[in-house]
Amino acid sequence: MLGKQWLNRFGKTKVRGSEIDESRNRQRKLSGMVSWSFDLIMESFPLMLQSVLLLLGYALSKYFWTINLNVASVVIGITSTGLAFYNFIVIAATIADNCPFQTPASQILRSLSRLDNSRNRYVA
Repeated sequence: MLGKQWLNRFGKTKVRGSEIDESRNRQRKLSGMVSWSFDLIMESFPLMLQSVLLLLGYALSKYFWTINLNVASVVIGITSTGLAFYNFIVIAATIADNCPFQTPASQILRSLSRLDNSRNRYVA
């Protein structure tokens, strides 16, 4: 919702005047978005949500472990399945550029592997 609010504010033009003034204002906003890495911030929101869900699964399983082992094992199973699925998606997206399930983690791993490959080429 925060990102949507930012985009709505970006779309509003408060400058009244000629089309040139409006386009300058829009270009100023776009340059600000690029210099402040807006796309990186927007892509980090799902990553934060996923890490919070992982922590929630851990906390629930730890809490239920003392109360009821059956419920705790179900929570651990669901959390583990979600984590395994996410790891599979990250690995698939890291290996294949055309994978539609790109995540920030897969992009980071791909850039690190390219950096590693470029170092190996210059060393040899």
